[in-house]
Amino acid sequence: MRPPHLHFEVTGKINRTITQMYFPGEPLNDKDLLLQNIRANKDSLIAKVLPATSDVEPDSRIVVWDIVLDKG
Repeated sequence: MRPPHLHFEVTGKINRTITQMYFPGEPLNDKDLLLQNIRANKDSLIAKVLPATSDVEPDSRIVVWDIVLDKG
């Protein structure tokens, strides 16, 4: 079983990337073979959760995760 995650495919004018975003605090993150085999910048695959603001429903979560294509 894998932890909750989202797949992204992003295409720019030159570069294309396919990646996965994971959620912090998920118990299965520590057992996920794909995530555990990442050696460099593993933390960059795990989203940041911000406190909900007053303009969203109280049980909502704001998740931030950046995707950068170095050559667009």
